[in-house]
Amino acid sequence: MNNEINILGINVKRFRKSNGISRKQLSIATQIDSLVLYEIECGDIENVSPNDLEKIARALDVSTLTLLGENVNVCEYINKLIYHIDYELKINNDSLTDDQKHMITTSLQSIINSIKYPEHNS
Repeated sequence: MNNEINILGINVKRFRKSNGISRKQLSIATQIDSLVLYEIECGDIENVSPNDLEKIARALDVSTLTLLGENVNVCEYINKLIYHIDYELKINNDSLTDDQKHMITTSLQSIINSIKYPEHNS
């Protein structure tokens, strides 16, 4: 069991309960099977897709980074996003070049920094 996923599961359950939402209600709101949500909360699922992570965060009215926990390694998360983007493209017989991966990484890091440090944006 991955420690990051465990943090994710703990946070999903914590925010779900603090919002007074049942797992079934979260399942309906996210269109993610309630058994899958249970497995996420227990830390049994090793790889939650960015798409599902975003759906859960939106339904719980928190950011994906909040769900992943304060100690999330942003570079690691960006790499996972790139992996999932590349995987989706491969389904359509496309793929990301190394330059495109670097461009996505740089852009996402810049966006994250502009959110974390808004005073540097003026």
